[in-house]
Formats: sequence, C-alpha cells, structure tokens
Amino acid sequence: MTDYEKMQYIQYMQMKDELDNVAYNGIRLKLDGCFSDAHSIAAMCVFHEESDYLRDYRRDDTGAVAELNFDKVQREEDL
Repeated sequence: MTDYEKMQYIQYMQMKDELDNVAYNGIRLKLDGCFSDAHSIAAMCVFHEESDYLRDYRRDDTGAVAELNFDKVQREEDL
C-alpha cells in the first residue's frame, strides 16, 4: 500500500467514524438527495476524486440539525 493509499484510508475511516456518530445521534444522512449510510458517503467523498461534495445541514422546526446532506458540486469544466 502506498503512502497516498494509506492517507486515503485514514481519511475514509475518520469520516466514516464521524458520520457513524452523527447517525447514532439521530441525524439522517443523505447523498445527492437519497438516504445513505456513513460507509457510502465516506467512500464517495474520499475515494472518488473526480467529484466534490458539499455538506448541507438541514434543520427541523425546532432548529436542531435533522439531516446532513452531501450534494455533488458541479465543476466549471463539467458544465
């Protein structure tokens, strides 16, 4: 395994752990508008370098975070 692959794996595990904790606390996870899980989102954000994702925190009526959405960002060269 190269140093770059090790770095990616560490980033993946850190993000997956963070999102597992978010989901454990009752916050729904979405990827491009569809319900998803920590593994899928972390893998897309870390290993699929051709795509960038923006975090979007959605709140409920009380102001608490209810959803964490990851939306694919269109790059200028892709338009």
